[in-house]
Amino acid sequence: MALAIRSALGSQYKSDLFDIAEAFEAQYPQTGILLTPQEEPAIVDGILFNRHRKEMSGLFEAKARKTTTRDMVEAPYVPYAGMWGNEWILDVHKVDGGMKLAAAFGVPFIGMCLLDGSWFWVKLGDKSGNPAAKRRVLGIETVVSNIDDTLETRDRYLIDLSTAKWFDYPSL
Repeated sequence: MALAIRSALGSQYKSDLFDIAEAFEAQYPQTGILLTPQEEPAIVDGILFNRHRKEMSGLFEAKARKTTTRDMVEAPYVPYAGMWGNEWILDVHKVDGGMKLAAAFGVPFIGMCLLDGSWFWVKLGDKSGNPAAKRRVLGIETVVSNIDDTLETRDRYLIDLSTAKWFDYPSL
């Protein structure tokens, strides 16, 4: 199911994506970000590139969560918030697809997440397409239709955040 970018939720996602890109570029000024077109679904959310060498340095998946760092790291499972203790919930097909595409380019695949008051990134896959972060698979019930609240169980990776790089960010 594609996110309708012209919806209120889609517009917020696009704004959050720009915020994540700006936060990353501020922390790593030698790295630029190119976002994939947001009007259509894509395997990844963007491309990282080295500004000096003018070459691709990674691909990424980005999310925003209306929660705090403390909740993300310490809280028990909270449905629909994308967290489980020190783990981050991501769709299996997004991670696997991003890792496969990144490996085709010979670059790593990372995940970025903007929270209320902080943001983090974690390497999900290395340049050969091998997992770079510990993860486990869990079937999680997910709303697949906002019209009638249809639920479906989908496989999700719970990504261990012990290797994530954390940074402060103004509250959302």
